[in-house]
Amino acid sequence: MMFFRNESVERILEIWKNQFDCAGLEKKMLFIYVANEVVLQSSKKAKFEFVRAFGDVFVDCFNDIL
Repeated sequence: MMFFRNESVERILEIWKNQFDCAGLEKKMLFIYVANEVVLQSSKKAKFEFVRAFGDVFVDCFNDIL
């Protein structure tokens, strides 16, 4: 899995969120699964940029699905 510099995290999150918003329900679940995997893998390597970036976004995404 590839991890990016801190400057790229915001851009990655922006692209991810835009694609998430355009996806249907089934694909939204896949988007959350993949993002969660990135968060988990990065936290294992003590790189918490993705944890912080996706923290607030996940709440909005789950509310969108429910």
